[in-house]
Amino acid sequence: MREEIITIATEKLYDIAYDYMSVICGFDRGTLMSEKSKKNALKIRDKIFNNTTMDFLITSFGKECVKDDVFLFNDQIIPCEFLDNIESKSIQGGYAFMFHAPMPDVSAFSVSAMYAVDSWQTSFVDAGRDVLRDLLLEKYANENKGIHYITDTLAPGLFGMKASNLRTFFKFMDSTKINLKLLDSGMMEPLKSFAGIYLILDREHIIASMDCANCLSDGKNCNYCKNYTVNYMMAN
Repeated sequence: MREEIITIATEKLYDIAYDYMSVICGFDRGTLMSEKSKKNALKIRDKIFNNTTMDFLITSFGKECVKDDVFLFNDQIIPCEFLDNIESKSIQGGYAFMFHAPMPDVSAFSVSAMYAVDSWQTSFVDAGRDVLRDLLLEKYANENKGIHYITDTLAPGLFGMKASNLRTFFKFMDSTKINLKLLDSGMMEPLKSFAGIYLILDREHIIASMDCANCLSDGKNCNYCKNYTVNYMMAN
């Protein structure tokens, strides 16, 4: 396992963050109110978040750190039920990560401006996760031969990993390197933070929807079912 920090200029996240911000604030409604709100939000973004950066703490690990339905990081164990859906021989390794959005002092701003800043921070977390995913796949490909794929985010509270497992991330990663800490309540500080895992595979894998357990489809038109049939059942 190897720990390092990847620093990304916040401006590089602007376009993706804007897409998330549009959903949060309804910029696509086409009304005069939404247009005014969009202009104000963009002004606040450019004023407050220009020339800021986001630090991503990552820990790379090998396939030996994945056993059945758990991750093993040194002497720390993180159960993840979704691992049962992935062929173990397809796992090449992966990255555990944590980061937080830029945290400007907004105490002197109006309530509406504070809301816009809060929404941008949420959007930067989502955008940061997307950009990091691409960077880590590229990083792994540059260091290893062959064609590789990366999963969606496996994280506390998602895809069979209990939210309580967030504490374990802080036992094998040095969060102080990026000024991130875990509170006694189990929440992270700064509040706009995220921790998770990306797995590197040698074949493409589509993560199932949370609704799959109640799915009434015959599977013929489902991308997840078709992917499983082609890449797993036929391959074995």
